[in-house]
Amino acid sequence: MLKKVLSCFVCALMVISSVKPIHAANTTATGNYKIIVDGYDWGPAVSKAVLSLDKPIDSVAIDDLKVTETKNWYPKEDGTKIQDFAREVTGIYLSDENGNKVSSGNSKFVAVEMEVGPDGTGSPFIYAGLNDWTDPYYLTFEFKTGKTWQSGGNTINTLAISQKYTDKNIGLAEKFKNETYNAAVDGNSYAYASYEPAGANLPLIIWLHGGGEGGDDASIVTLGNRVTGLLESKTQNAMGGSAYVLAPQSPTMWMDGYSTTDGGDSIYTEGLMELITWYVNSHPNIDTQKIYIGGCSNGGYMTLQMVTTYPGYFAAAFPICSGYASATMSDEKLALLKDFPLWFTYAQNDTVLNPDIFSKPMIERLKGIGATNLHVFAPADVHDTSGLYFKPDGTTPYQYNGHWSWIYVFNNEATEGSTELFQWLGQQKNTTQTIAASGTQSIVVEGFDWGPAVTKTIVSLDTPINSINASQLKVIESKHAMDWSTMKDGVYSFDRTVTNAYLSDINGNPVNTASAYITIEMAVGPNDGSPFYYDLASGLNSWTQPYDLNITLKDNVRLLSGDKIIDELKITATPASKNLTDAELFTENTFTSGNQSLKYASFAPSADDGQNPLIIWLHGAGEGGTDTTIDTLGNKVTALVGDEIQGIMNGAYVLAPQSLTFWMDDGSGQYTKDGTSQYTEVLMALIENFVDSHPDIDPNRVYIGGCSNGGFMTMNMILKYPTYFAAAFPICEAYDDSWITDEMLEGIKDLPIWFTQAANDTVVDPQKTMLPTYDRLAAMNASNLHRSYFDDVHDTSGLYFMPDGVSPHQYNGHWSWIYTLNNECVENGVTIFEWLASQSKPVIKDGTNVPDTGDKSNLVALGGLAVLSVAAGYLALRKKKEEK
Repeated sequence: MLKKVLSCFVCALMVISSVKPIHAANTTATGNYKIIVDGYDWGPAVSKAVLSLDKPIDSVAIDDLKVTETKNWYPKEDGTKIQDFAREVTGIYLSDENGNKVSSGNSKFVAVEMEVGPDGTGSPFIYAGLNDWTDPYYLTFEFKTGKTWQSGGNTINTLAISQKYTDKNIGLAEKFKNETYNAAVDGNSYAYASYEPAGANLPLIIWLHGGGEGGDDASIVTLGNRVTGLLESKTQNAMGGSAYVLAPQSPTMWMDGYSTTDGGDSIYTEGLMELITWYVNSHPNIDTQKIYIGGCSNGGYMTLQMVTTYPGYFAAAFPICSGYASATMSDEKLALLKDFPLWFTYAQNDTVLNPDIFSKPMIERLKGIGATNLHVFAPADVHDTSGLYFKPDGTTPYQYNGHWSWIYVFNNEATEGSTELFQWLGQQKNTTQTIAASGTQSIVVEGFDWGPAVTKTIVSLDTPINSINASQLKVIESKHAMDWSTMKDGVYSFDRTVTNAYLSDINGNPVNTASAYITIEMAVGPNDGSPFYYDLASGLNSWTQPYDLNITLKDNVRLLSGDKIIDELKITATPASKNLTDAELFTENTFTSGNQSLKYASFAPSADDGQNPLIIWLHGAGEGGTDTTIDTLGNKVTALVGDEIQGIMNGAYVLAPQSLTFWMDDGSGQYTKDGTSQYTEVLMALIENFVDSHPDIDPNRVYIGGCSNGGFMTMNMILKYPTYFAAAFPICEAYDDSWITDEMLEGIKDLPIWFTQAANDTVVDPQKTMLPTYDRLAAMNASNLHRSYFDDVHDTSGLYFMPDGVSPHQYNGHWSWIYTLNNECVENGVTIFEWLASQSKPVIKDGTNVPDTGDKSNLVALGGLAVLSVAAGYLALRKKKEEK
């Protein structure tokens, strides 16, 4: 048994000793790769990959590798998006790290070239409203069956290449610098690509992309269309050897804000122009007489938008398959292009932007007005001209979408006769002569709840202009004002928001022809546009001095005057005159009694067959002086002569006296401490004289009212002359209740009175004035007593808000006259002026008192009468105004 075991062991040793030693010959090469992306007629494609391996490779052959492209792509019928595509390898060679072929030796870098084509083969872009780099995108590299590489004495039979590429080189597009500009004018950030060659006095080509290339990655612009064609030697040589290229990118699309049926302006117009002018100003080597602009589709629209909005800035333009519908361009705008160098390109089979709607009719219109430098390239279709790409028959050139006529432009194949587009473009030079337009202005002032505001200015120029719009102008208001946050006065500047600008006549009425008059409308508000200054020392309002409106063109905006370019406005900042609109319906006069004089403003309704009531308005403390426009505009007294109140009153006289100082002046220049006023007698003499001088005034319907100081004076006058007035409407009245005796109240308890005040009035305390006086009258069973007592004073127009943008603007709680002058004091459905119109003193006939219509009637009963009165009064007023 032992003998058999030993025999087996010996045999095993013999077998083992006959086998030669084996060394490891097969191995794996690991590494990563980067892709090379080139721009083609149809867009970008990954044409090459450069493998970076951990082992040097001795040699490679074209049929060694199988390459698979995996990417997010347009869904299959089953919805699959992540798809694999076999890439045809057209070349493999040892290279340096940049993919350049090495002629000898081994290398750790292997370049793999692949077939590309217009059918999407190799495309790293995907379109979903906008083009973008598709994600994921990766290439897989593996040996074909039986293929290996040698590395020294080792055989590489497996490749372990990381899935995601480590870098991408975008070929000729790498010559562009991709940066971002933040525009102040619209707050948008604009990505842009720029090519900046060496040299001086070089032209600039501005390229505006199509609808699919918006966003915030400028490489989408340079590769989405083959913008790299602008850097090629043929184009650069046509431009004189070298040319700058600027390719801005819209955040969305250039036509955002424009409608092909309704027109309009791109929301990016001003931002783009700011970017262009900043870029030009930042590059002094650009020849400003050779700035050219062009673009395709959306960019074709934007090209025409820019050259018509900023005439005189560009030397020439080349819109391609433009998206500017001819019907939306006015004759006025089109006229700007009559002598402007233009080259249109479009394919006749364009089904995206039908040439019969867009390019062709615009070209015909330009010919119709005698365009002097107009060129057109309009091929029948768009097809491959390289000889590389064919239809399935292998003979007919590949047909691109008929919209893609930009292919011919970038290939320098857009010609008219023997002239190529870029040869023509390089010969164009901007020689436009510019002029400045000088002029003066007249401001328009209107009355508002808070006081006066400059709503518009009418500019008179020394030369007519063809057109104007709000976006072209900048207005800065400079005036003497109080900074209420620091309580310091001085001359301050404020940006005024231009809401409208149009050609007009001398009176500001719009016209449809060229005009030397421009009307500029501006936004106003409780804190914007006031021409008044309130002097804390005197307590008086006045027209602020200085008051200037500095009107300029926005940067790089130019206007046309006939065929001349206006690049500057020289408008005298200080207005030559002012139009006070409704306040001009008042007439200013002076009344003297004894040694006292009062200025007063008055309004007379149109003559009719009957007598009219008189409304007397007594201003607040800030409106004293010798200029009654301060009185009529400081509070919105113009409302008393407006359609609503005049209609209710069926035409009423208005008298607005003005105290030299303030109504509560006791004669010493100080505020009264007992209810006396130095103006009581002279004011009554003025009123009586005014009534006597106007027989048309009904002496039984004389109404008196006023605010604050004027509310005090209203109380003063009715207490002093209790039988003269038919009714009174004191507002936030400052007549201290402690000054009023019961005997004084007995004299007015049957006088119709309507008090108004706000509970949060911090200037005149209602607890010491209106409220106790009202309560005392009510306790005396006053027969026609009313009160509007508001919580606060806020905007009711729906136009002005607090900073939250929701809450109505809060006025000073003292300003309750706003509610009165807006006829918003209402009791039982009857407004304060409807009530006032119904008041009349008793008329004496044959020794019998005939009662007035309102003394003892309640307001509910007056409601129906008021409705009829308003309707009849309004119609009568309109008739009077027309007659006048």
